[in-house]
Amino acid sequence: MSRILLTQQDLSRYKMKTSTEIRKMLVDTLEECMRFAYGWLYENDASLSKITYALHIFLLSSIFLLIIMSQVIYPVFWFQCLVFLLTFAVWVQHIFLHMCVCTSLEIRLGGLDSPIAIDPLLSFFSIPISRETRIGVTILMTTIMTSFLGLGIVSRVVCYIRKYYGFSNIA
Repeated sequence: MSRILLTQQDLSRYKMKTSTEIRKMLVDTLEECMRFAYGWLYENDASLSKITYALHIFLLSSIFLLIIMSQVIYPVFWFQCLVFLLTFAVWVQHIFLHMCVCTSLEIRLGGLDSPIAIDPLLSFFSIPISRETRIGVTILMTTIMTSFLGLGIVSRVVCYIRKYYGFSNIA
């Protein structure tokens, strides 16, 4: 029985990208998209940072509206799964990368003193604004949203299984 020995060079080819490389790649990609979409409108980075900030607020508001729509206005299963997948992607980004791609682009383009989308919420609740509180509150909010949406989907699946197999009469 022969053993295959891998050299350090072989292992480096198969090495997973670190979270720093993934962060840089995602922020670079988002910056290219923003420059492609809005670069003709504004040439300087400060204006592009403000546009990114406005789109970030719009995305945040849209996600909250989608959650309300999927639970109250249009509670069909496929739409709830779609909203869950969207919030899950946001949650994964915050948990594994410890950052938001939009926020990183806002800081890259506008500097460290540029506004961050979560700052108005932190100041409303009188929470001191720092990098740690920003990411902590963001992770807490996305974890709660993702958990409740996931539990809602699980409950719908369980109710369907109980109804399909005739377990609905069991108390």
